[in-house]
Amino acid sequence: MTASWDGTRIWDVATQEIADRVLEEEAAAFCGVFSPDGRSILTASIDKSVRVWDAAPPRASASSTVLSEPGQGYLSPDGKRLVLINGNRAIVLDSVRKNRIGRAMLMGSTCNGCAFSRDGERLVTYCQDGSTRQWYTETGEQIGSIMWQDGSVACAAYSPDGSKVVTGGSDGTARRWDALDGSPIGDPMFHHGSVYYLVISPDGRRLATMTGTLVKLWDIGTGTQIGKNMFVYQKRTEEPAYIQYVTFGKDGSKLLVACYTGEARMWDGFTGKPIGQPIDMVRVWNGKLSPTGESVATYGLDLKVRLWSMRNGLAIGKPISHEGRVHDYRYSPDGSWLITGGQDKTVRLWDAATVEPIGLPLKCDSSIERVFFIDIYTALVLTESGSIWTWDLSSLRNSESAERLALRMTVATHRRMDAAGLLYFIPLAEWRSLADRLAGGKAPQ
Repeated sequence: MTASWDGTRIWDVATQEIADRVLEEEAAAFCGVFSPDGRSILTASIDKSVRVWDAAPPRASASSTVLSEPGQGYLSPDGKRLVLINGNRAIVLDSVRKNRIGRAMLMGSTCNGCAFSRDGERLVTYCQDGSTRQWYTETGEQIGSIMWQDGSVACAAYSPDGSKVVTGGSDGTARRWDALDGSPIGDPMFHHGSVYYLVISPDGRRLATMTGTLVKLWDIGTGTQIGKNMFVYQKRTEEPAYIQYVTFGKDGSKLLVACYTGEARMWDGFTGKPIGQPIDMVRVWNGKLSPTGESVATYGLDLKVRLWSMRNGLAIGKPISHEGRVHDYRYSPDGSWLITGGQDKTVRLWDAATVEPIGLPLKCDSSIERVFFIDIYTALVLTESGSIWTWDLSSLRNSESAERLALRMTVATHRRMDAAGLLYFIPLAEWRSLADRLAGGKAPQ
């Protein structure tokens, strides 16, 4: 074991390589020792702190299978079905047993992606030839008629109640369809440019569409626009910024718009009016909302994943990175963890409230393409080699970091222990800051 300014490392004597994770201190460590039984590590740092570490933390176990038909993966909301898309063909697998379900779904041209209904029983695929189709996930049978629009279809989604399908594409329109038979509903919603992305509010009443540098908010029932076009302006040029990600908060009252150049802004999810001041984010490429609606994770052009509070727009914890690109990331179903997979062939788990690592990196056979949670105890990983890995995380779920336990105790008791071992009440402002961090937002210093 070696202790240094950039952390304490555990080495394999035979291979002279790092045998375990790096123990990251808040300040430079100047010494470290193993306990006599080898189960614990004691480190001392220049900030006058002494820390005890678990030398053998809980580890996840894995099993892997080579897919006969690899492809771009999509997991149903209930975690039971995995769809693999390759060109104009899609198949459905049981996510646990990995066996094929139903017949292959064949489309007229290259499929751009798919979306599930909330119950996972139906699937909508959208293609480059302007076609959108619905399917039963259990049988692979097509539902209703093909939904056509001019040009490539870039995005599609089911309404929360499953009664409608909404699509957007290169013809500059967003369109509503009856999910029962695929018939059009009302007139197209027109834009000046391709509709690259769309999101439906949690109550299913409003739709936000993204086209280059603007976002439009719509009444999904009438197809009429709500409020004015939403722009986010660049700091340096004061020109509209190119928008990369849009999402509603959990209750639909807020709409977050994040841009390629790093600017972001909150908008009222009912009226389309701006809320507060612009938010500074690192250049955003894409994002994902937590199931709790409390935070959002973004991936930026600096190849790092960052978490942000949906309540105040502030950063949560430190940026997440791998050795190389992060290829995919996702929240656990309960929103408590974040999983990331990267070019470095590893999958990593993070506490979504503190952004502290959980356990050790999980090593796979090749670069990671997609990561999912089947449930809070099981992760599903697709790799570049065409393998599918299933990780049992139950041993990690049953452990909580000492730092998070200490934070939870401090917030619960309103007290902190000083160097002499005496308890004292912490100031209200400090307590609020710690409570916000525990809940998922980092308050200002």
